[in-house]
Amino acid sequence: METCQPILNTGLRGFKVATTRISLVDGAAGKLVYRGYFVPDLAGKVSFEEVAYLLFYEQLPKQEELENFKKQLVSQRSIPPEVIAALKTRPKDALPMDILQASVALLAHHDPDTREYSREATLRMGIKLVAKQQRTRGSESGSGPRRQFSLYAEWNEPGRGACQLFGHLFGSSCGTFF
Repeated sequence: METCQPILNTGLRGFKVATTRISLVDGAAGKLVYRGYFVPDLAGKVSFEEVAYLLFYEQLPKQEELENFKKQLVSQRSIPPEVIAALKTRPKDALPMDILQASVALLAHHDPDTREYSREATLRMGIKLVAKQQRTRGSESGSGPRRQFSLYAEWNEPGRGACQLFGHLFGSSCGTFF
C-alpha cells in the first residue's frame, strides 16, 4: 500500500526568479548583501530601523531621517481588529510563515494603496508592513502602546521562537494565540 507523504514547500531554492539592486544572496559563498553592504558589517552596528530605511531608500539614514522614519513606523503600527480576529481562527499548529503570509494577505484588504500602482504607493505599503511587524504589545488594536521596542532586537534574544514573535505582533500569549 502506498503512503501519502506531505510535501514541504521549500520555495524556489536554486532558481533565479528576478534581478534586484536591493540584495544579493549567495548561499554557496555564504554572502548576504543589502544595498551594497555585507550584512555582517551591519549586524550589531545599526538598528533594524536603519536597515529597513536602507532597503527602502537605498542609503543609510542620517539621524534626522532615522527619527522621522521611526515616527512614521510608530504611526502605522495599528492592525485592523478584523485581521486580528481572522488570525485568531488559525489552527494552533499552523506554521509561523503560513500565519505571516495570511496576515499580509489580510492586511491588503484594509489598505487603499493596493489599488494604486506607483512607486510611492509601493513604498507606503512596505513601510506599513514593516510597522505592523514591529508592533508594540499592549493592546489588541495596536494603538496606545505601553512601551516601544524594536521587535527585531528582542527577536534576537536566545530562546525566542515563532510563538513569541506572533505573541508580540498580535498581543497574545503562545497558549491563547497558537
